Amino acid sequence: MAFIPDEDYAFIYNQVPRVCVDLAIRDKHGALLLTLRDIPPYKGLWHLPGGGIKFKETIAEAASWVAQKEFGVEVRLGRFIGACETMNDDLSEDKPRHSVSVVVEAQIVAGIPHKTDETAEVQYFHELPDAMHPYHGPFIKEHNLL
Repeated sequence: MAFIPDEDYAFIYNQVPRVCVDLAIRDKHGALLLTLRDIPPYKGLWHLPGGGIKFKETIAEAASWVAQKEFGVEVRLGRFIGACETMNDDLSEDKPRHSVSVVVEAQIVAGIPHKTDETAEVQYFHELPDAMHPYHGPFIKEHNLL
């Protein structure tokens, strides 16, 4: 399948909502896995790991590459938790964006979470850290993920 050029994608992406998948992964003690973003937008903030769903890609396929790319593991998806909308209007960080994330529970089936090129740190939390993504923090609280 041919993909559209990056310039065209960027133009479209800044005009319409983007569909993403975010993962809610807990350890055996109930702590929630968060990653510290090492890329914009929201660089330096903790968030639920996630990423965009590509055209003709299933949620499960997107979740698989997200888990591998962001913290180096294989996952199996569980139940749907909810939808988290992110409306980034901070022009200093990135272009305005509107993302709608399908948030699903996931279980690690292979590998040990570790940092990658996109994540400065990977850690399990029992409480939200101070430097939290402005949309993920309220979503986590609203859905009692911590």
